[in-house]
Amino acid sequence: VDRGLWGDRSRRFTNRRTEWGAFIRGVRLSALTRFRWSVRHLVKWRLRVERRLGYTPWMPVYHFTFHAYGTWLPDHPKGYARREKGALPPDEAMAGRYREQMKGEPTAFSDKAQAVALQALIDSQLLQHFTLYAVASEASHLHVVLAWDDEREPVAVRSRIKTSMTRALNQALGRRTWFVKNAGQTPVRDELHLHELAHSYLPSHGGLYWCRKPQGGDA
Repeated sequence: VDRGLWGDRSRRFTNRRTEWGAFIRGVRLSALTRFRWSVRHLVKWRLRVERRLGYTPWMPVYHFTFHAYGTWLPDHPKGYARREKGALPPDEAMAGRYREQMKGEPTAFSDKAQAVALQALIDSQLLQHFTLYAVASEASHLHVVLAWDDEREPVAVRSRIKTSMTRALNQALGRRTWFVKNAGQTPVRDELHLHELAHSYLPSHGGLYWCRKPQGGDA
């Protein structure tokens, strides 16, 4: 038996099997990509048809809460919130650990900072394709209620408006860490919930308040 020749055949067989496996994986990946592409374009096509027919498309409406960096720690009198655990009571020990991990000084939203953030949100509507319903602010946090009519995830929308506010604040008041890393997000259940947020809960805050008029104008 010519072992050298047999060895070459074995290597050729192994190489072909590897190439065939890579081909199969590529086919599976391309099929998944085509499926995702089809779903994405099907959603866009449905939205375009609904607009042309005069239907009111389904629009995600969310209430986002952005906290100023280092101003709402676990020892806050109202307690604090953690991901997957919800609202928690005040905790002095946890607040100490939070302070040890902070990378800068706490940031409070001055009157000017609140005005700059609000204007950034209003100006971003057209470019980022969302509808702003209401905004309220205090020194420690901002509340934003808005809607959009496409397939974007809430996290993506939240991230972009946070970037817009941060850019505007840096340009107007100097670069710093303005917001905590994460932000609260709650879906608005229905029109009654939206009305309660925009006309009851948000106006109860002590800073700036803005609400869209029913006709679509700015309040």
